[in-house]
Amino acid sequence: MATQKQLARYEHAIKHLNRAIDLRPGFVAAYIRRGNFHRDIGKFDLAIADYNQATRLTKYPAEAYYNRGVAYGMKGEVDKAIDDFTQAIQYEPCYAEAYYCRGNAYSGKYEFDRAIKDCDMAIQLNPNAANAYLIRGNVYGNKGEFDCAITDFTKAIELQPDAIDLYAIRARAYKAKGDIDTAIANYSKAIELDSDYAEAYHERGNAYVLKGDFDHVLEDYTKVLELEPHCGPAYYNRALAWLQRREWDKARADLVAARNCGINLFRNDSQNVVNFEKSIGVRLPKDIATMLTRRDGQTQTPPEVKNQPFEGHAAMLAQQELIPTSPMWINQFQAQDGAERTSIAI
Repeated sequence: MATQKQLARYEHAIKHLNRAIDLRPGFVAAYIRRGNFHRDIGKFDLAIADYNQATRLTKYPAEAYYNRGVAYGMKGEVDKAIDDFTQAIQYEPCYAEAYYCRGNAYSGKYEFDRAIKDCDMAIQLNPNAANAYLIRGNVYGNKGEFDCAITDFTKAIELQPDAIDLYAIRARAYKAKGDIDTAIANYSKAIELDSDYAEAYHERGNAYVLKGDFDHVLEDYTKVLELEPHCGPAYYNRALAWLQRREWDKARADLVAARNCGINLFRNDSQNVVNFEKSIGVRLPKDIATMLTRRDGQTQTPPEVKNQPFEGHAAMLAQQELIPTSPMWINQFQAQDGAERTSIAI
């Protein structure tokens, strides 16, 4: 998501490109650049209109098709994105970015073999395409082939050592594999690079749960809440950590905060409370057990808690996806690989 400063800069750039197009209506590069800025501020239909015009004005429309494919992908129209990446490849068979973006789109359709094949081709064309390794690693992870995923994420990190998210993504692979210590080390590296990385603190806290290290669990969830005071899952998970410690008053306060943030606690299933009591070897105070199961007159179900670390550790390790299979698109990418084609502000 672009910051307000970036949005102002993009809008300023769009005004200049409007002027350039008025003066020179056949200026293909201006349409593509304006389309990129429209896309980056979420105005996908305007972006697509610009790319449409670019494809009509040039005999070499690979770049326009590629960028329109990214816009369609970000808009959620994955089949149209695949069609556009395919068009880009037909016009420019060595277009590595189009291959790995199409692979990314195929991964969102659970067509993992096609996704891997496209990423393989992208890497063959450009061995330094970090994004191709990132996408292929994600596909391997979603197939449960964690060693292959880790190898690809490691290669992506070698190519982009300052790409903070890559360490967190590799950490999830190690965590899914059951190597919790290495996962924690990777989350810690991401935090070292960005001390305000709330998601990394949250996921590292979840990993510490699996080790039973509740001192660090509480530290990490507390840090998340310093950075994001309205993070319901962090309140919920910290409450469960307080329950492990029999810190009833602190747990009550966090459960109230979690519910106020829309978290449905144990999803109104009393059996989950019973299972939790067995896991910690103590009966919960009656009022806390009631808090965990009552509906409070809700008319709709609040969002489920993401990455609940206290419920079914073994099942979580066996079933966890590294990241959702929906395409990452350009926002996940750290930079364009190889020769820069058209400036894309991230």
